Parts: sequence; structure tokens; C-alpha cells
Amino acid sequence: MQFVFNLDQAISYDNQPVSLNLQYMFDFLKDNGHQLIFTSTGAVRNMLLKLDRRFHNEAMISLEGAVICKEGALEQLSTFDQMDFETIQQLIEKYDATFLMEGEWDYCYTGGDYHAIAPTVDPAKLGQNVSLKKVGPISHITILAAEGIEDMRLELSKQGFNVQSKGQENPQLLITPKRINKWHALQKLGVSEKNYVAIGSDLTDLAVLEHAEHASMIGFTMELAHYAESRLPNDEKVEKHIIDKCYELSKKYTV
Repeated sequence: MQFVFNLDQAISYDNQPVSLNLQYMFDFLKDNGHQLIFTSTGAVRNMLLKLDRRFHNEAMISLEGAVICKEGALEQLSTFDQMDFETIQQLIEKYDATFLMEGEWDYCYTGGDYHAIAPTVDPAKLGQNVSLKKVGPISHITILAAEGIEDMRLELSKQGFNVQSKGQENPQLLITPKRINKWHALQKLGVSEKNYVAIGSDLTDLAVLEHAEHASMIGFTMELAHYAESRLPNDEKVEKHIIDKCYELSKKYTV
């Protein structure tokens, strides 16, 4: 059985490395014949920092499904085509927006050194902050700030882009190419419907939980509740809840 874990605030908190206890659980799953898949809204270069080296060759889905990594090899599944990219550029100029645009590995960041996101863009300096001409095909765009960010979101949505708003006090917009999500990426990794276990916590996990044999939700998100067979309390013992559930499911779905 394949076990799919969301690294973002599900098993890794505040961009910190995954705990030793969770790493031992990963080892247990692998020793019992299960496969691991990690997902994130962030880039692969930052996913690597959260995982011990022994897990760096596990399958990964980054940038909400736009890029996958299998046995260390990157593949961009979806990028903005020229027309869509030009539309976004026009809106960036219209709303005087700052942004983070992600390519396969490198990126273009205009938020400055003092933006809250700056320390997390590339903390280990594994990639390069390059110009848009050098970054290559773009797989993910984060609008960090804009003059009228809600109006910009509405315009992007009308154009058919996948747009999510993140944060309330200083909202950001997460934009991915059309027709892309984590479930599409799982299929590209050879995962079939009802043939995996998923543990997630936010709306980016919706499609993943929907197609899982067993979906487990951390905390409570209304949109995920319909697809979750089990719910893990997001309290001070959340890590223990995750580990206990994975041990239980490992025995249930013995390979």
C-alpha cells in the first residue's frame, strides 16, 4: 500500500524537519513493504530540508501537483502556457503585485529581504533567484502583495486559473496552471484510485483524500470531512495520533 503524507502543517510544522518519531514510523512502513509519497505546496528543494537523507529518493509531489520527483529525478507536469502567463503578467502590473514564481528548481522572487516569506523561499540556498527570462517554464505563482488583492483574485478566477487565498491579515494568492492538482500528480507516479492511504489537513489535500482507500484528516476542515474515514485531533498529541493510525493501517493493509 502507498502512504501519502502532506508535509505542510500535517507532519512538519513551521518548516521544521520531520521529527525522529515520525521518521521511525516511515522506516516501519517501508520495512513492512509499504511505499511513501510526500506532498507539499512548496518546492522540492524545500521538501528535502524537512526529510532525512534516507527519504530523499521517495516519491514527492510539489507545488500542489505541478512538479513531481521520483528517485531524485524532477519532472514538471504542468506549466503556464504563453497566453496564460502573459495574462498573469498584465494583472501583476495592473495591481502592482510582488510575487514568487517557481520553475522546476530555480525561482524568481520580488518580495524583498524583509517580507515574512523571505526566510522560507530557499533557506538552504539550493536554488537560485533568477530573472523571469532565466527561470524557465513556470509551474506555480504566489502573489505576495498587491494593490487590491481580492479584486486580482476575482479576475484570475474569471480567467479560469486555480487560485487559492492564503492567510487573512496579509493574504497571498496561490496560482497553479489550469487542470492540475495532487491527484493528477499521483496518477503520474503510477498510483491508482483506492490503492493508497492519505493523511492530510487542508484544502490542497481534497483531491488526494477523495480518491484514497482510506483518508485521514488532521483537525477539521469542512470540505475534507465528507471524504475522511477517520479524523485525528490536532492537539498536543497529534504526532502520536498520526503514528498510531499509520501502525493500524499498516496492519490492515498488509502487503
